[in-house]
Amino acid sequence: MRLRLLRACSRLAYRVRGLARLAEVHRRWWARRPRTVWIDDFDGDLVFRCELGEHMGSQIFWRGSYSWPLLRHLATRLEPEMVFVDAGANHGELTLFAAKRLVRGRVIAFEPSQAIFERLEANLAANPTLRAELVPMGLSDAPGHAVLHASAARFEDGTEHHGLPSMYPIDSSFAPTHAIELVTLDGYLAAHPVERLDWLKVDVEGAELALLRGAAATIARWRPRILIEVNEATARAAGGSAREVVEWLVASGYDLFELDDYGCAAPLAISDVRGFHNVLAAPRPSPVR
Repeated sequence: MRLRLLRACSRLAYRVRGLARLAEVHRRWWARRPRTVWIDDFDGDLVFRCELGEHMGSQIFWRGSYSWPLLRHLATRLEPEMVFVDAGANHGELTLFAAKRLVRGRVIAFEPSQAIFERLEANLAANPTLRAELVPMGLSDAPGHAVLHASAARFEDGTEHHGLPSMYPIDSSFAPTHAIELVTLDGYLAAHPVERLDWLKVDVEGAELALLRGAAATIARWRPRILIEVNEATARAAGGSAREVVEWLVASGYDLFELDDYGCAAPLAISDVRGFHNVLAAPRPSPVR
């Protein structure tokens, strides 16, 4: 009961200028005291497992969500018949959010990490009214296998981040964990056809460009809106750059926008892509003939 009351106060504090910093100090204090807590009000009425010592779980518990720019952008844009692919589904924040709304559509979630996939399964199972297809594979430009690496290092806020396993270790703190199976999105959807594809969310820690290349036919056919996290550090670890990712999108007929904390989209120039961005790629309208 005490923790529930503290959480309610914290969520309010994050919305008030001047109190957000105090709420953040409170969240960091609890991050040093890890525990597992199930909440029943994620996105209003969904059950979600939160690890208070883990970066994403801590944010969802104390703030209400982790990927708030994406959720705020999608909140008024998802329609019941749509098809949503969640590449790098992690614990299922966007998977559950989309499944709640796409009651006549489909949600297909890819998560290759064994430990994270188990949490994704548990979160979906805790919400029996939701439907989603969970795929324990990674997406790339060719089928095969790869080794996933993870880091035990902590963020400066004291939390661990279980959502950062990657095929491309950024530094020496990353160690190999286990082998994963890779598939292309083109290949997966050829075996599991969709009648449409409206949204593709990509958060794959350096594998963005490989994923897009392996989804080229799907993207050309369905022209989905693409929500993609681009990060210069992870892109370089994979041997590329964040700029290469957005250049591929522009060359494929997409306009680029950056999402702010409120989910609002502003035009993004290729020359401005550096560091970290939540990017919305919207298909460029076909010229009128």
